[in-house]
Amino acid sequence: MNKLKKWIAALIASVMVLCCCTGCDMLAGEGGADVVGGLVDAIVGGGDGGGLGGGTGDIVSSLFDAFLGGNSADYGWGESAYSGGFDNLIGGQTSSASTFSYADVDSIPAGNASGKVTIMAYIIGSNLESENGCATMDIQEMCKAEIGENINLIIEAGGAKRWQNNIMTSGGVGRYRVVGSGMQALEDRGRKSMVEPSEVSDFINYCKTNYPADRYMFIFWDHGGGTLAGFGSDELATGELSLDEISSVFKNSGIKFDFVGFDACLMGTVETAYALNGSADYLIAAEEEEPGYGWHYTGWLKALSKNPQLETEKLGSIIVDDFVASNGRQNVTLSVIDLKKISDVYSKLCELCANGNKEIASGNYSNIAKARKNTKAYGGGQFEQIDIIDFCNKSGLAGADAVVSAVKDAVVYHKTNIGSTNGLAMYFPYDYPSYYKSVKAIMKNIGMDNGKESGFFGNFLSARSGGSSHGASSSPFGSFFRSMDFSGEEWYSADAAATVNPAGFDLTEEGLLALTDVNGGKVLELTDEQWDEIAYADIGVYLDDGEGYIDLGRDNAYGKDANDNIIVDFDGKWVSINGEIAPFTTLAEGTTDDGWYTYGTTKAEFVSAMTGEKKDIDIYIRWDDLHNGGYVMGYRDAAKGDDPAPEGRGMVAFLKGDKFSILGKYYTYEGEYDTELVIGGDITVDAPLKVTYIDLSDYTFNIYAHIRDIYGNDLYTETLKLVP
Repeated sequence: MNKLKKWIAALIASVMVLCCCTGCDMLAGEGGADVVGGLVDAIVGGGDGGGLGGGTGDIVSSLFDAFLGGNSADYGWGESAYSGGFDNLIGGQTSSASTFSYADVDSIPAGNASGKVTIMAYIIGSNLESENGCATMDIQEMCKAEIGENINLIIEAGGAKRWQNNIMTSGGVGRYRVVGSGMQALEDRGRKSMVEPSEVSDFINYCKTNYPADRYMFIFWDHGGGTLAGFGSDELATGELSLDEISSVFKNSGIKFDFVGFDACLMGTVETAYALNGSADYLIAAEEEEPGYGWHYTGWLKALSKNPQLETEKLGSIIVDDFVASNGRQNVTLSVIDLKKISDVYSKLCELCANGNKEIASGNYSNIAKARKNTKAYGGGQFEQIDIIDFCNKSGLAGADAVVSAVKDAVVYHKTNIGSTNGLAMYFPYDYPSYYKSVKAIMKNIGMDNGKESGFFGNFLSARSGGSSHGASSSPFGSFFRSMDFSGEEWYSADAAATVNPAGFDLTEEGLLALTDVNGGKVLELTDEQWDEIAYADIGVYLDDGEGYIDLGRDNAYGKDANDNIIVDFDGKWVSINGEIAPFTTLAEGTTDDGWYTYGTTKAEFVSAMTGEKKDIDIYIRWDDLHNGGYVMGYRDAAKGDDPAPEGRGMVAFLKGDKFSILGKYYTYEGEYDTELVIGGDITVDAPLKVTYIDLSDYTFNIYAHIRDIYGNDLYTETLKLVP
């Protein structure tokens, strides 16, 4: 029947071409596809809505295949539609589609072909698609798997102003089925918000009704913001899907999913897992931000197509392995989490936090605070989530070993190149207490209302607020003061706040920490008690250009003298990209099995080669023991203040022809912020970017030391002028 339809479609195609050439609009106009579908259906019988030949979208594909040759998918994914993803990637990330070796599918035993699997991919394209074509690349990978008839791969796609292919509808929402190596259009949804729970529910019900199966799997694709900020950023709507909304959708779906996966940042938390407990067997998600191109889909889809009964843990391990392998030099982590074990993890966490309450009441807040600050945090710390095992190992709290054991039991597969990252994160408020109230309500709604969030977090934040009442210092450049008074919050405990007794710091009349002359240099003297209350320290550097100061950023690489005092000095060398000075801020430093690493960001003004759009970006630079010198991992949209939002998807690679100009903050000689200006010349990306240190010792610098204590107070020294 399909061959007959293609033969007839080819004849009609000839008429269509003739109509186009002669001006006839019966078939060449907007309704041509419908006419073709009607003619073919009239001759050989209408489609049944499923499989090849099931609707006008398929008929048009068959027409192209028969008349022009090749595969219909070529006409949606051709170079004219999108050429950025495969050949034009520059820098730390190579194209997974062009160079990546798929999973060893040959080693997967063949299964019973009669088993049916329905995979639901909920793809909110967002700016990841409209600006970088990331969703298009992943859908291409799905098509390259050439899945068999035993796999129903159904996609709902929308939420992007512009799609970088000729199939999805820009500005709208559509549903599609991957058939062989092509796409079948199923339903045009028009303008819908994809961050509404009702839309997710409708998609699940649609798939359950039209594509019933023996196994179900669900994938969320977009930005993620973890427990605090939820999932999803729709360019055509506002808001996001919170964890309690996601939990409600799946509890009411009537389906027990094999896995729910988040091809999104920061969703690998105990709170996400608890929200889905009972609705799925496994969670597949990342503790940290994901690279912009996310999972690699071809290998695991091939494996599942070969064996529809493939165990979920094995399938999950293929997803993890392919994700890590395809994202090369970027920071990556992904876990497969057994949701049957999450109740035990939560129970053990509640016991741990009860012990934490006892420590705070005994005046030992500082021990917990230092452990919290030194624990591996994700999303640059902005999303208030940390690695559970790393915290337990550093906290010294009773019950920590039991939590570690429970987490290891729940995380059945995990890979990473990020230090102190063990597969499962947790929300732990610290730098942004004002968000705790809303997160506390979400946690209550998903059933996490009988333990750690009801008392421990409130007591911890109250103690921190009590210490912050001693106040931060002023700053030598601009104002960095943040109020930490939360005595009006319902979670605040005056008793907990009264348990702290900060060591305190002596300040000058100008409200700064004083520097001391030692052996011809300047140091910041600190007592052992003060060191015990320091969360971190760094050196700030300002370059004098003759009219004011350019802020080069802060560097956590500082020296100490024999008495453990911070040496305030600068060797005149700073980071550069392609020879242009790059103001730089360190974000993280750590060790993995592969050795030491550190990374941070430089802000730039960016012009996309693909779209021509202008925006500010953060360029991520990394140094590690595996590479000789620094390298650019990629870039992402510049952070917009301190307000966490699900904009956290990680870096994407530069494309050939992209342009950027490095930005820096500028201050007057009076220390007042003036403007943000372009430093140096424009950089056009036509080869891998070069990260080097350049010698700036001919300039005059003003430098200072900065510390933040465990109560959130920022303290700054007076400035030290260095002349050539």
